[in-house]
Amino acid sequence: MIRKTLAPVAASMGTTAFLLLSAAAIFGLLPFGNANFVMIDARIQYVDLFAWLQHVLHGEDSLTWSFFRGLGGNVWPIFTYYLSSPLNLLVLLFQREDLYLFYHLVTLWKLVLASGTMAVYLCLRFRHEIPAYAVVILSAAYAMSEYGVHQLINVMWLDGLYMLPLVLLGVWRAGTRQGSACLVISAACAMIFNWYTGCIDLLFAGFFALWEAWLACGDDFHWRAYGAFVGRVFIGILLGAGLSAVIFLPTIAGLSGGRASIDWNELSLRYHGNLPFLFLSQFWGAFSEKSRVALYVGLFAFFNAVACYWNASIPKRWRRRALVLPLFLALAFYWQPLYFLFSLLKTVDSYWYRASLIGIFLLIYLAGWNVSASKRWKNLPAKGHRLALVLVCFFSLADLWGNFAIYTTFRYTHDGADKAYTDYTRAQDAQMAVLRAQTAGEPPYRVNQTLTFNTDPMHLRANYDEGMASRAMMLAIYTSSPVNAQMKFLEDFGYRQGGPNMNIVNTTFLGTDSLLGVRYVIAERPFLGLQRVDGLPEATSGKAVYRNPFALPLAFVCDSFDLSGLPGGDPFLHTNAAYGVLFGRQMDVYRPVPFETVVTSDHEQHYQLSTGAPMSRRGGQLYGNIRGSKEDDKAYFSVDGGMKQDYFRWIAPSVFDITDTGSEGHDVMLASERPLPDLQAVQFYRTDEGVLQEAADLAWSRAADVTLGKDAAALHITAHAGEKLFTSLPWDKGWKAELNGREVRPECIADVLMGFTLDEGENEITLHYELPGWKTGAAVTLLALAASVLLFYRERKTCSKEGISE
Repeated sequence: MIRKTLAPVAASMGTTAFLLLSAAAIFGLLPFGNANFVMIDARIQYVDLFAWLQHVLHGEDSLTWSFFRGLGGNVWPIFTYYLSSPLNLLVLLFQREDLYLFYHLVTLWKLVLASGTMAVYLCLRFRHEIPAYAVVILSAAYAMSEYGVHQLINVMWLDGLYMLPLVLLGVWRAGTRQGSACLVISAACAMIFNWYTGCIDLLFAGFFALWEAWLACGDDFHWRAYGAFVGRVFIGILLGAGLSAVIFLPTIAGLSGGRASIDWNELSLRYHGNLPFLFLSQFWGAFSEKSRVALYVGLFAFFNAVACYWNASIPKRWRRRALVLPLFLALAFYWQPLYFLFSLLKTVDSYWYRASLIGIFLLIYLAGWNVSASKRWKNLPAKGHRLALVLVCFFSLADLWGNFAIYTTFRYTHDGADKAYTDYTRAQDAQMAVLRAQTAGEPPYRVNQTLTFNTDPMHLRANYDEGMASRAMMLAIYTSSPVNAQMKFLEDFGYRQGGPNMNIVNTTFLGTDSLLGVRYVIAERPFLGLQRVDGLPEATSGKAVYRNPFALPLAFVCDSFDLSGLPGGDPFLHTNAAYGVLFGRQMDVYRPVPFETVVTSDHEQHYQLSTGAPMSRRGGQLYGNIRGSKEDDKAYFSVDGGMKQDYFRWIAPSVFDITDTGSEGHDVMLASERPLPDLQAVQFYRTDEGVLQEAADLAWSRAADVTLGKDAAALHITAHAGEKLFTSLPWDKGWKAELNGREVRPECIADVLMGFTLDEGENEITLHYELPGWKTGAAVTLLALAASVLLFYRERKTCSKEGISE
């Protein structure tokens, strides 16, 4: 039996690998050329996160907490969503500059693996009644389907693709009393490898169990037998989910301050979508868009899936019942309650059909029924039909190959981004290595990095995870597990929130950077107030390192750290008020600049700034901030007739800096190809470096000694009883703190930062991070493990008594 299964599985994986690699070689995909799958989020998120995983695997950072995650934060949800697949361990075989190649290889390997697991399913579920050649074609069709090829740019979602056949094989085996081990173990692995697609797999497994139970009952339908089938499956699913609890529950706890809520506003009874496209998207290059889900599986699989409803060899009872499967797909993709459920109760605003793999599976499943029951397909390998067999295999596989080729030609880029990434990371790592060596004796600090405003979809500059990749404490972060309080905090202080996952940190906002301990800025050009650091390698794009002389320490004694109730809507006044609270006096680090508004049309207006004298070290950096009522992807601004810069759109900032031109005034133009949105505020300020220097001097005179570990910290300071210690270290419910040997709870500043009330004399504060939810998760996993072992033992004992073969 094992040998009978291994041969078609190996043939399926080998065939899929050959199709993928031959297309890659012909069309110049990595490693054969410059074309690559590393697009959109893969380029601006995943590659940097893989670099961070390398640091973790080398023992240089923690899987639970990282100070390199924006202001710092729980990184467990990042690991379990993006990185927990065991295939990612292969990243240890690559250097950071080779991560584009790693990404390509791991995505292709997941597709090959998906063909193998589907071959296992087809062989065992259909009891080896499908001819080996058909197993190979259908397995390759599953792997190279629209979902498989489209999600090459979202590598973590491919784990759900190769785990789904094993989960559904487990459904059949558990329901038919062949044992629950396959279901329990595969369900647990699906959740562990990627909890997001794992949840989709298990949700579908629950629905599919209702179908398999109905099928297993045959003509003599009995509710008791039906309920027993479904019950065995649901117990297996629950045990599998329980085994993953030590992974999953801490993930949910980590998401609680971000996107763990349910978007009930999305729930309605409406129906939407293009129904014909659901079943007719069998043309090359078809891909899912909003209201149009594509289920390309190749013509062999599609025609066999349709033909099963007319195949007289299949009982009419089965064919009538099987009409529920396309109906289920139509409802799952286009009826809002089911669509919302398979979207895991969240709003989806991109990659709209993340659960389309269930439709791909059902088409292969129906095709498997037709081929297994049709004498015509079974007799193809017979003598006299070998030519027909060769032609069927050739054209079916060529169909899949052609679709993949179309995707690689028109959907993926040939821009040499892999070489650019290699050059960039080498230069960046060299620069950071020298900076670390030069500042080895300094107290810990943060780094900021400016980015060019560029919304070209092929060259997005929202690489906000570079801090994690290069182990630098940067302000920026872009993941699907944000901390809402941190994003609001940064927006209040001038770094606009761009969508639900990031703040736009494209410039250096000197007052905010100084408050948060940003001592060095990596920038493409100088800024007033910053001092260029000599002796460092220059990074790509001409980026040099600048020192911020006004940076405050990460912890210092303050007059008060009650930052609640600060003025909103104006980041400059908000920052002034924060400094005033901390230092107990008026500290206007920003001063308003007078301006006049000149409206030339509803598409364009100008702001004439009167600075009174050329900007200088005394005057300080000039900033502007214009808030509109809505986004406008046609809007832009320019200063003194210079370069146009995007505004009011996805990765454009709100606060922008104005370069010193030596003039006594500036002209800021705001324009759009459409009528400008309603403007809610127009603000122009410049920094008062004298006030910033005063704040820095006061803070450093009261500074604590700070030592940071991977997921720990220590602070030491001498103080009077009751004095307040402000820190720009982020608060989190997972921190465990001791002050002079007794356990204390860190005070939460502005819902984001940590503070402490100090004792008289010496104060030693130690912090270590304990992952929230892991103890509960571990307890659930142990209970599920014990229950699974007991269930397997009882099933094995029952099988032995009844003579049931595993």
